[in-house]
Amino acid sequence: MPDRFFSGNSGRVCSTSEQFSLLYGPPACGKTSLLFQFAFNCATESGGEVVFICNKKRLENKPPFLSQEIY
Repeated sequence: MPDRFFSGNSGRVCSTSEQFSLLYGPPACGKTSLLFQFAFNCATESGGEVVFICNKKRLENKPPFLSQEIY
C-alpha cells in the first residue's frame, strides 16, 4: 500500500484504473502531507495537473510536510 504514495523503482505510482482508498487517522498525524506527496507524484509522473482541495487558512498556517525531493 505505501508504494502507491511514493515514487521509486516499483513502477507507476498512479494508475489509470479507478480505485478508491480511505485514509484516516487522528488529527495532525500526517494525512494531508501524505496526500499532498501522492498528488505531487501523480502530477510529476503523468506530466499533468492535480487539484488539491483543502482549507486555505490551515494550509497557510501549517503547510504539509514535503519530501526533500520537492522544492
